[in-house]
Amino acid sequence: MAIPTIARKSAGAVLVVVVLLTVACGDGGDNAAATTTSSESTTTSGATMTSESTTTSEATTTSESTTTSESTNTGESTATDGTGFTDYTIDELGLSMRYPDGWEPNTDYGDWAFFGEDGFVELEVVSASGGLNELAENEAAHVLRPYGADPTIEVYTVDGREARLITPSSDSPAVVEGFRQSAVLVPSGSPDSYIAVFGDPAHIESIVSSFRWQS
Repeated sequence: MAIPTIARKSAGAVLVVVVLLTVACGDGGDNAAATTTSSESTTTSGATMTSESTTTSEATTTSESTTTSESTNTGESTATDGTGFTDYTIDELGLSMRYPDGWEPNTDYGDWAFFGEDGFVELEVVSASGGLNELAENEAAHVLRPYGADPTIEVYTVDGREARLITPSSDSPAVVEGFRQSAVLVPSGSPDSYIAVFGDPAHIESIVSSFRWQS
């Protein structure tokens, strides 16, 4: 997958993906891990604590607490809204998205990767000076053949931005934790910078269709 150069981990074999060109958004630890919240937020972390104290010759402390279903978070945040999907915001990319409920972050694959029993999605930022078409062609023709011998490249749109969808051929191997892989490549909004979205073929389009740019 030459997004120059993305190599991908294989499910127990030789296909290992290494991101050699990821736009620095800070150290991996600086990209705050998402925290599940509800669809509304308040300035508390889900609990309101009221504490009163009276000082006499003997100290008396009365503590009352009320738990609500509302919580707050900053930076990247998630919220399950009852639709079967979890909302997620990536402040560094100015992007909000959704992924299926029950999927969990997997930092082995980067800061923005989520895996479940039935699929996965992973976002990376890559640089390419040759344009979107060249980027997609190089990715589809990667020497490790993660998309099989005859993948297709389609013109695609992600929240108003022209993108490319790479769909694997039937002979493609399982390259990520036992899953086959599709890819969507979309401009990030910065010169020569693209967001590469990798995911299993059954979920990638529904996830990408939820993308919303925040500016």
